[in-house]
Amino acid sequence: GLSFKAIDAKAALRLRMFDLSQFCKTLKETYSMSYNFRHNHVGTIWGSRFKSILLSPDYTTLMAVGAYIDLNPVRAEIVEEPGEYRWSGYGTAIRGNTLFRNGLRTLVAAAYVRRKVSYEIALEAYTSAIDGYIETLAPEAEEVDSESSEDGETKPEVKENLQKPKEARVFVSEKVETELLKGAKLSLFEMLRCKVRYFSHGLAVGPISFVRNVVGASTTTKDTSRPCDCCEDVELYNARWLRGDDKVSVPKGRVA
Repeated sequence: GLSFKAIDAKAALRLRMFDLSQFCKTLKETYSMSYNFRHNHVGTIWGSRFKSILLSPDYTTLMAVGAYIDLNPVRAEIVEEPGEYRWSGYGTAIRGNTLFRNGLRTLVAAAYVRRKVSYEIALEAYTSAIDGYIETLAPEAEEVDSESSEDGETKPEVKENLQKPKEARVFVSEKVETELLKGAKLSLFEMLRCKVRYFSHGLAVGPISFVRNVVGASTTTKDTSRPCDCCEDVELYNARWLRGDDKVSVPKGRVA
C-alpha cells in the first residue's frame, strides 16, 4: 500500500534530471564521498560552490566567455597555450576528437539560425577570439560547409576575412596590473588573461537589452544592469552591481 512513495520518488528524480544545480550538487557530493573513502580523507574536496551565469546567445558574448573559460589553464600557468591543455574541449578538438570539433562548430555558429560552419572556419574564428579578436561571420553566407545544392552542384566553402594581428601578442602581467591601477581599459586579449569577476559573479552577461530583460524578470524595483567597463574592444553588461576593486585582476599564477 506504499507504492505511491516509489512513484513520488521517481517523479522527484525526473525533475532533477534537467536541473543544473542538482546535477552539480550530486556530482560533487558523490565524488567527494568516493575520494574520501579511497584516500582515507575527511572533509570537503571542492573549495566553493559552482556558479551558474546566464549568457546571451549572441556571437560576441559566447565567443568571449568561451575563450575566457578555455584560457583558465593559461591563467593558472599550467600551460602556455590553451590548446596544450588535454582536459579542455578546445584542446581535445585540436587533437582530432570529432565530438568536440562539432561542439566548437556549434559554438561559433550559435548566433546564426540554420547556419553551418566547417571545423576549419570555426577553429580560425575561435582561435581569433582567444587571441583577442572577435569578428562575426559574414551574414550573407548561409551555408559554409560544402554540400550539394538543389540543382546538384556543390556549394563552395566561404572563407571568412578575420583581421589577425601581424605579430603574436604577449601578456605582461606587471604592465597590465599597472594599467588596472590607473583605471585604464584593457584590450580583449589582456582582459581574457585576467581574472574577470563579471563572468563569474554577474548573474547574467550580454548586451544591455538581454541583461535588462533578465533583471526585469527577477525584480521590478530598479535596473541593476552594469557595464563591464574594463575592456575597450567589446561592449558587455552584467546584471549585478559588483562590490570591490577586484572586478578585474591579474591572477596570481600557480603551477598544478
